[in-house]
Amino acid sequence: MMKRKIFFLLTALLCAALLAALLPAAAQAEGVTIDETNFPDAAFREYVERVCDSDGNKVLSAEEIGKVESMMLVAGWTTVSKITSLKGIEYFTALTKLYCYNNALTALDVSQNTALTDLNCSENELTELDVTQNTALTELRCSDNELTALNVSQNTALTDLNCSYNALTELDVSQNTALTYLGCYSNELTALDVSKNTALTDLSCYSNELTALDVSQNTALTRLDCSDTALTELDVSKNTELEHLWCNDNALTALDVSQNIALWWLDCSGNVLTALDLSQNTALGLLDCSNNVLTALDLSQNTALMELDCSGQQAAETRIPQQADGSGRADLSGL
Repeated sequence: MMKRKIFFLLTALLCAALLAALLPAAAQAEGVTIDETNFPDAAFREYVERVCDSDGNKVLSAEEIGKVESMMLVAGWTTVSKITSLKGIEYFTALTKLYCYNNALTALDVSQNTALTDLNCSENELTELDVTQNTALTELRCSDNELTALNVSQNTALTDLNCSYNALTELDVSQNTALTYLGCYSNELTALDVSKNTALTDLSCYSNELTALDVSQNTALTRLDCSDTALTELDVSKNTELEHLWCNDNALTALDVSQNIALWWLDCSGNVLTALDLSQNTALGLLDCSNNVLTALDLSQNTALMELDCSGQQAAETRIPQQADGSGRADLSGL
């Protein structure tokens, strides 16, 4: 008798789960009423009625739903006020682009929106985000939230990921081999493995708690910002395409940029560098090497320099081109 009861209970639970999964499809077939039940948030409901209900009858037909491929939901711009709930978004299964940044969302369920390629839910109050069903995503921006974890292992098509300004303590991007941009700055990361992300051209991982960073496999990098972490060493010898390098506010005692001949902007300030050889960096236009312990700095080959800050050195000396006194040297200790 007990076994029979358990069987019936399991059968009922299974039926309920199947019914829940079929609800969006069934609702589309019969039409979705634009009311407080289906769209409880007033701002979202107003947007749906104004933008998606083409015949104005306050019921979304399957045809009307199928035509909605993009939604721009930004408070004060495309919606009357900040949205607190996107319940009802599950009906729009044809959505490929969803921009719902600058709202007050505490939850976001996009599990039914499997056609999504672009999702921007930045500047909300999300504590979790499940994108495991959104395998078509190529761009994901979820910065400025309260995320403590983010699983992007199923999003192998991602080329652009920005998860900055959250509370992430770890981030696994080993499956995201198509990434060209990764912004994970201002989190609580203690490690970051980008060895599989060989397509990366732009990596911003500053303001974390990284003690090491291996970018030897990221030979396509043109921009690297690893400032304000806890790095004691940084090898950029394999990153010959680098044009912008920010490694300031670390604990670097040495920095070899002799292989980075395309370098145009270098900020290595706030470290403990005692020497800096820039003789190969003839394209350099902006240099900030302030607040180090440089004893000398030869800039005679850097004739393209437009901005220079080498202040805060200890009894340092520099050699720069075309000095007024003809010496080619200037004392930096008083700067």
